[in-house]
Amino acid sequence: MNAAWVLTGALLCGCTGGSRQVDKPTGSADESAAGSSSEGSANVKMTSNDQGGTFVRGPSVAPGDKLIAWLDQQQRNGEPRLVRLPVILQKGQVGFSTRGARIGTSADAVEVYLMDAALGIGVENRARSQCKGAPQCAMWLEGYWRGKQEGAYQFDVTRVVSAIEPGGLAAASYAEVEGESGN
Repeated sequence: MNAAWVLTGALLCGCTGGSRQVDKPTGSADESAAGSSSEGSANVKMTSNDQGGTFVRGPSVAPGDKLIAWLDQQQRNGEPRLVRLPVILQKGQVGFSTRGARIGTSADAVEVYLMDAALGIGVENRARSQCKGAPQCAMWLEGYWRGKQEGAYQFDVTRVVSAIEPGGLAAASYAEVEGESGN
């Protein structure tokens, strides 16, 4: 009898204890990038997250000045929109750092400060566990672009999507924004 109540309660609150599948951004470097608008198109590359949001492929992360201009425009009703970026953290003397992280691998990659206060486990700790022994750690991160804050670009991380394997880093060359395709 008690087991039935526990099972019923777990099902009602969605607390099944099972692991969740995380959708990783898809695409390769040779696929054509969709435009930055959220207007419908059969060619829009879309991915989803486990919260039900849909992401539309945005611009390349290089050149950096064009990426910054695009990120600055990602607002809806005056509020920043959720974006997904390929971010690379460098390992310092003490471990990985959220300061000086770079969006993409190009020579002019945008350098950002990752504000990860919204996470239960910080980006540095996740990088340490996902990229053991590596000099850098690449990850898909979701969050909100805050532009220049106190002299540095800031990205407020709300979710670590996944690590980017070294062989997949070249294909992780674009930004994404949460939205709808309009189809």
